[in-house]
Amino acid sequence: EGGHSFAMVGSPALDFALGDHREIASRVSLRHHLRLPTAAEIGPLFEGFPEDAIERIHEETGGRMRQVMALRRRLLELVKQRKWFPEEVTSRQIGTVAKHFLVRAA
Repeated sequence: EGGHSFAMVGSPALDFALGDHREIASRVSLRHHLRLPTAAEIGPLFEGFPEDAIERIHEETGGRMRQVMALRRRLLELVKQRKWFPEEVTSRQIGTVAKHFLVRAA
């Protein structure tokens, strides 16, 4: 009655955190798990990059948007510094950047 609506975005662990508190969990009306994007779906974030480089970005990140965006920031930084030209980036270069700038979970 007259309450507020909130959208919370997070990992499935958020469900467990809410579930521990019945007074909060009973107020959650909708849960929706999003699927990870495909290489084609992240492609527009990497305009000008070759298709094989985008495929490698997807492979390295698994489509996890936090990692996609972290890798994008680093790649665009290299482009801005004029160290790389997007259309010349290779799959191997993507792998090297990912190896140094993405945190791997065990």
